Amino acid sequence: MSSLNQTIRRLEKENKSLNERLELNSKNLLSEAGGLEKKLERITDERDRLKEEAETIKADRDKKIDEMRRQFEREKEVLKQKNMDLT
Repeated sequence: MSSLNQTIRRLEKENKSLNERLELNSKNLLSEAGGLEKKLERITDERDRLKEEAETIKADRDKKIDEMRRQFEREKEVLKQKNMDLT
């Protein structure tokens, strides 16, 4: 009977220990999940910011290309006019 009681106590201690480890692991997993969600949010925000920045850069580039094209056309017309004046 004493041996049986010792076995029961040992198994109860093991069970308690395993339950504590399980609870601790569950808390760690929840904490990790929360950390991953925050990291995902930061990465998503960074992606959106970079996307907006790229769009701004592209718009500036297109604007400069248009300005250069207009300048080229003006210079072309000036040279054409000078050529006509020489002939």
